[in-house]
Amino acid sequence: CYLGLDMANKIDLAALVGVFPDDDGTFDLRAWFWMPSEGLADKERRDRASYRAWADAGHLNLCDGGEIDYGAVKNKILWCRDEFDVRGLGGDPWNVKQLLQELQEEEGMAVVEVRQGFASLSAPTKIVEGLLASKKLRHGNDPLLGWCFSNAVCQRDDNENIRLNKRKSRQKIGGAGATVNGFAAYDHA
Repeated sequence: CYLGLDMANKIDLAALVGVFPDDDGTFDLRAWFWMPSEGLADKERRDRASYRAWADAGHLNLCDGGEIDYGAVKNKILWCRDEFDVRGLGGDPWNVKQLLQELQEEEGMAVVEVRQGFASLSAPTKIVEGLLASKKLRHGNDPLLGWCFSNAVCQRDDNENIRLNKRKSRQKIGGAGATVNGFAAYDHA
């Protein structure tokens, strides 16, 4: 298993995605999401999203108050490490550099810093794009992960490098971003 983390910021949607390669060239995804409970009704209206229903169905963890509980995210990462054969964790250090350092230095996890530019994101985004096109990526009908992918828009530069573009995407794409970060760890291995 390779993990991808997209923390966005403390008041947004955070995602952790497990990328599980299969022997036949396909991949299974398993996702966990967090969001602060404060202002949830406003977020549902603004994002046109079913956050409460996803939380009630077990697809979204609501954190008490106005911020994401980074400790809960870290605990889930450690649970994954203990439950699966985790070979690496990809994540953008921008919002969680300390967490990534703790996981690497204190917990011995292989961490890949995935900066959010074309240089770091093009190769894993192309992997995900190809797997989606060839129907070799399965997400177990996770409605929140599927919603994130349906919102995602890719940006291309003049050299045909690609990356997800949050500003051009329709709504939240954290699950898709975490998946790309997981494939960055996979590609790095």
